[in-house]
Amino acid sequence: PLSLNASGTWGTGNGILTFLNSSTSNLPAFTYNSSVATEQATGYKTVFQGTTTITVNLNIGCCSRASEFDLNGQTVTVNGNVLFNTTTAILTMGAANLTVKGNWTNSNAAVFNAGTSIVDFAATSGTQTVITGGTGSTKQFYNLTHSGASTLSLSTTAVQVANDLANT
Repeated sequence: PLSLNASGTWGTGNGILTFLNSSTSNLPAFTYNSSVATEQATGYKTVFQGTTTITVNLNIGCCSRASEFDLNGQTVTVNGNVLFNTTTAILTMGAANLTVKGNWTNSNAAVFNAGTSIVDFAATSGTQTVITGGTGSTKQFYNLTHSGASTLSLSTTAVQVANDLANT
């Protein structure tokens, strides 16, 4: 099994830290200088355990597994993209605060359980694209904020927000 100290930094800025287990894994509060991916066996998940920064991408799902990331109500910053890679990918938020500085791509119509979370698109330049994979309770945002200086492009599919939409 992988063992990491309770806090610190992982990685060197490239590569992917992939959780591929047939049990639930805890992701410690770290700065991950890489992409982070889950390829858990069906029925298991990777659970965030504290304030976390991912400097590249958050990759959810692989193959035919129902891979799940559970942000567990934590504060998480993804400096790259949030990518739902398969129809069986699941992102569960709870009351998390997720800051995304890249794109949101759910073109595979995977499951997004927003809970009472905030997703903030906060790139400082360029264009951020949001592809939701459709509408309905497993695709909608609870609170969606655009706080960055970037242009937010709502592309391909409708964007549904259950509570607050803010452009600050």
